[in-house]
Amino acid sequence: SSCRDSSSWRDGRPAVRAMVVCFVVRIRNLSSRTFYLVKASDVFYTTKVGEEAWGDGPLAVPPGFDSSAEGLVVPWSATSRYGLVVRGESDPESDEHAIRCVVGPSGLDDGGIDWLKIHNNSWGELAQEQWLALGRRHILGAIGNSVELTLTFRERRRYEGEEMGTVLGTVPGEEAPAATPAPEASAEAIFLASCTHFERESACAPPNTVFLNVYDLASAASIPNAILCNSMMKSFGAFHATCEVYGEEWGFYRQPNPDDCGVCRSRRP
Repeated sequence: SSCRDSSSWRDGRPAVRAMVVCFVVRIRNLSSRTFYLVKASDVFYTTKVGEEAWGDGPLAVPPGFDSSAEGLVVPWSATSRYGLVVRGESDPESDEHAIRCVVGPSGLDDGGIDWLKIHNNSWGELAQEQWLALGRRHILGAIGNSVELTLTFRERRRYEGEEMGTVLGTVPGEEAPAATPAPEASAEAIFLASCTHFERESACAPPNTVFLNVYDLASAASIPNAILCNSMMKSFGAFHATCEVYGEEWGFYRQPNPDDCGVCRSRRP
């Protein structure tokens, strides 16, 4: 079920009642350029990068930067005027050629899924092939689940003759995918979008990482769990946990025979 209120719009973008909460927990720069991040204001979280609190100014992300982050939220499109802003080194003090990253619905699904989306300064859509599906908004308007991401800046060269309005991901002379509209954006904004990559934190973890996977104890518990235990409120719920190691998941399950070992491997993580 979608929690979208199609009768309410903000700056040409649909207002949404409940959305997935998206945290950036790691920032790294694998390119040779410096990028600048401007966080969205959020009264619920205090942002830290590494061990240092992030003030109100832009955060410089130079080449080789690799640090953990805490309380850094990619805001909801319905509640943020600016989003999480990425600026390039050619114009670090202005948003004119910057890109804006927000969480919200898109036309790529039935409307019930939240996406991490990239826009230009005037909220035109950019780089749809890099948008990331985060999950479904919760039914009944409750706060949905939270997602942890790594933000990575990667190198991308400018193609010779690349001009403003070039569709990201295509080489001049090649036909652009029909499903990707040409954004009305500066070449610098398109270039910034091509260097900006969001990935789930678990996908960027070393292969020897041990994961603790937490599930609803039963499907009927999903709604009470989301209402009573979410990113805004931690109370109680009915959950089941497993451990995942090297792509195999193991958990404890009750057995009919009490003498049998209850530790079993899942069919799939």
